[in-house]
Amino acid sequence: METEYRKSYKGLVLWLVGYTALSLAPTLLPEGTDPGIEIRLVLALTAAAVAGLMAIIWKTESVYWINGTSFEQARDAGSDRRREFAAAHLRVFGRFALGYVVFSAIMQWRGVTWGVDLAVFCVGLIGAAIGTLKVKL
Repeated sequence: METEYRKSYKGLVLWLVGYTALSLAPTLLPEGTDPGIEIRLVLALTAAAVAGLMAIIWKTESVYWINGTSFEQARDAGSDRRREFAAAHLRVFGRFALGYVVFSAIMQWRGVTWGVDLAVFCVGLIGAAIGTLKVKL
């Protein structure tokens, strides 16, 4: 028997607090650190944090945190459909995060300007979000 499905944003708020704290990590780097490293670190942490949020959504089945999905739709879909819906989002954003981190490390190693990373990150994150639009609960 399925347990009662309840609406809560506690996990999302905790994730937001954690992400905010994590995004301050580059300020701990020594003064004079290459700004490109700091920017790449923030972007990589952001990509990982978004994938982490999708993992939290998958684990808690809080798919109503995903834009365009109401709590009522999530509740009525049932546990198996919620988990598959969240898993599909996790796969897309997880691949993006992994791919971006590898790309960013290569760009840093090759001495490419961080502007390329910023463009790739923005296009990649938007592409991942658009790529999940076809996923239906």
